[in-house]
Amino acid sequence: MRFNSKEILAVASQPSYKFDKEGILFIREKHDSLFRRNDVYSQRWCRLRGNLLFYYKTKDQYSEPAGVFVLEECHVRLDENPDVPYAFTLIFQHDEVGQQLGAASEGERDSWIQSLHMASFEYMRSQLSSLKEKLKQLKGLNDNDISQISSKRQRSFTSDASYDPQQYEPFMELSICCDNLMCDGDGQPPNPLVIVAVNTHPSVKWQKFAQTEIVEKSSNPCFFTTVTFVKGEVSELTRIKLSVYDIKERVTCTSTLLGESVFTLDTLLQSHHRTLRLTLVSPSCASVGFISIAAREMTNTKQRNAWLLLAEEESLWSKVERPRSYSLPTRLTSQVGIPVLGLLKTLSNNFTTQTYRFHTGLGAELHVHEIMSESKLSLTIPCMLLDLWINEEKKLMESILHLGQLSLEWQQKYLAATDGHLRLINHYTEVVDFLLKQKGSSFKPSVKKKDTNFEFVPVNLHVQRMWVQNVTTRKTGVYDIITVGAFSAFSRRFRQGGLLRLLNQLKSYYPLFSSDNGCAILGPDPISRSAEAIMRIEQLQEEIESDLQKLINLCDQKSRPNVQTVLNSLSSKGDQLTRVCAPNMVEEVLIIWDSLRSSSGQSVACSGTVPSSNTPSEATSVKDQICENREDSLGNLPGKNINEQEQVLDKNEVSSPKLKDTSESKIVSAALPSKDSENCLSSLNSLEEIEPLDLTHLNIKASIMCMASKVQSFICGSKTESDATESLTKNLNWTAELMPSIKKLRQAIQCLLKTAKLTYSITSLKESTKCLPLTQKVRHRRDIVFSQALTSLVTGLMTRLWCRSPDSMFIQMLRTVGVLCHFEGLLSCYGDEMGALEDMVVGIDDLRRVLFWLEPSDASCNPQPRIE
Repeated sequence: MRFNSKEILAVASQPSYKFDKEGILFIREKHDSLFRRNDVYSQRWCRLRGNLLFYYKTKDQYSEPAGVFVLEECHVRLDENPDVPYAFTLIFQHDEVGQQLGAASEGERDSWIQSLHMASFEYMRSQLSSLKEKLKQLKGLNDNDISQISSKRQRSFTSDASYDPQQYEPFMELSICCDNLMCDGDGQPPNPLVIVAVNTHPSVKWQKFAQTEIVEKSSNPCFFTTVTFVKGEVSELTRIKLSVYDIKERVTCTSTLLGESVFTLDTLLQSHHRTLRLTLVSPSCASVGFISIAAREMTNTKQRNAWLLLAEEESLWSKVERPRSYSLPTRLTSQVGIPVLGLLKTLSNNFTTQTYRFHTGLGAELHVHEIMSESKLSLTIPCMLLDLWINEEKKLMESILHLGQLSLEWQQKYLAATDGHLRLINHYTEVVDFLLKQKGSSFKPSVKKKDTNFEFVPVNLHVQRMWVQNVTTRKTGVYDIITVGAFSAFSRRFRQGGLLRLLNQLKSYYPLFSSDNGCAILGPDPISRSAEAIMRIEQLQEEIESDLQKLINLCDQKSRPNVQTVLNSLSSKGDQLTRVCAPNMVEEVLIIWDSLRSSSGQSVACSGTVPSSNTPSEATSVKDQICENREDSLGNLPGKNINEQEQVLDKNEVSSPKLKDTSESKIVSAALPSKDSENCLSSLNSLEEIEPLDLTHLNIKASIMCMASKVQSFICGSKTESDATESLTKNLNWTAELMPSIKKLRQAIQCLLKTAKLTYSITSLKESTKCLPLTQKVRHRRDIVFSQALTSLVTGLMTRLWCRSPDSMFIQMLRTVGVLCHFEGLLSCYGDEMGALEDMVVGIDDLRRVLFWLEPSDASCNPQPRIE
């Protein structure tokens, strides 16, 4: 048990009136002598406060404290002892012997036993429950009524279709101050707290409505927290009761009622300047001080746009002079502005509001309006990412299915590799279906952080806005912040640590790969690097196709100045293509592939067909399930349609769509279970001819250099051409002259992609027993953490762009610098929090690889991000 000895000593030295009981008791102590160990009873001065029993060095009440007993998980037992006339024992839960005590008389013993029995926290809690039950029976008030009022109080703004600002927006704000509050017996000022309760006719029950903050040691407190009323909650006949409490201890909320005051809302509205100064009456009907209430009408200022409420019109800011009192400032406004949520409703819902009012030393007054809401993007962005990852997993699995029939030695590895992808696809699909079925609030509370269905959704994601207004200078300011739980895979536990430790474990398996920082995007292992190579080649392929389309269009338009820019972009991307695949990995894979191809050729030559016994029944079932999942979820994949993606480039004869069509037909045929030996051989022979990596790189560079030289010759030739007719003929033949090089470049990229897919397939089979399970575990955990991190980041960015007034400087910063984020955490380095911290570090680091771009949006009412 941890405790602060100085604080315990200070408590034990306090005056007698702060203790529940004190007196002399006999305490059994162990004394060690030279020859034996004796137990003796010593008279000690003892004092009881709460669940702490202090005993002192002697029986003198002014002696120093010697020790303390914590009276928890214990009971009192009567004993008979010849050494002490009236003995009793404190028996603790894990100590059968206990601590023996004694009193001088029977009455003193019974009094101490009763006091010790009532000192424990368990007894206090049982008494509290009993009193609550009695209170419910007397007043007929249950906890559900209070919770409903509180929830209605907090949701003063709503985003439903039935939103009515005249009914749900606040119309009045109360500022509360006290003065001349009575001090305690020691002359110490109280720690006041005001609780506001309302009662509307014909109800007779007081319902807790709001409360202020605690002001430490003040007899004249001015509370910063204000109370706002909504028209749908109160009427002119509503009675308001203000109860002032003196908070003795913050932790246990121990308090005493100082006094109360009751008034009606109509009385406040009809009073002079809408202010009241009432007397606080204690339970004994004595005056214990005064409480002042000032009402302000809350009105929306000029709404010229839906971005933000700004105070501009002089008529809405009429001021009145008031005489100075003990608790009110010299000048108060009769009307105050409130922030309009504007487009914040398009991205958030379930708003909670709180108002404050501060007085500065220069006589100004600050009106603070806090708004906390739940983001609507909490489920949208994870679903987009999951669709993207499902598509990637299907592509990787299809590359393994291209291998077709394998020998028994590789068949188990083949099943293990495909089964890992299939599990991820099935789990991601189930999560997407579950999230799409969610209706209503998209908020994920802390109690669901271990739920696997919500593991991709960030925990406690809130958009918090502080709207500050200087009533004197009529200036306003807005500050937004995103609060969210740690980006961590709580549902996957931390038995092997967080992501940082798992990645270091993979690095220890492959020190050669971990030394290269460029391979650490997906993971520091050959499987992750080969998978990353496929994704990178496909991305560069799309960018190169776009540049080729631009080049053809420029040739058709005879636009010479921009052609060189496109060629430079093609050259840069071609260089990137030559650095994607690791040569040592490709060479190792080609050696394994040659051995597999030779063994397969021998088996086919001997039998003529592939025996069905070589393929276990599990392989067919796995392929059937893969094919079914692929057909079921093709319609749910994000991005463009497959047919739309295959429509590229040029109205002339272009070879790329044909290549993509043939590759797509291969994928379908590979996904279907084979029925005869010809299909197996066709799927196997489709990857037999693998072009050497050096030759592929040479073809890419040569085709780009050939296009550059032809374009350069076209440009130079057209400048020296004297005949306009011949020049026009030259320009018309640009596309035809460049088409062979374009076709050669596309064929080289397809060969490189085929090599990358073969590298990934063979590497997955080769490493299936060593690192494939750990790699897939890291991939799954990293996807969870990245989904939470990206959702929080996009929520903050879209809130800044959509829910604030347009800021040209911020847009310029996005264009030049990019998105700058600042993260602060409250995690420690102990227990599971260390694993959560490791996850969060990797998740934030992965955000550096996200590229944002802004484009015009037509959905002004419901903006949605797009992820590619």
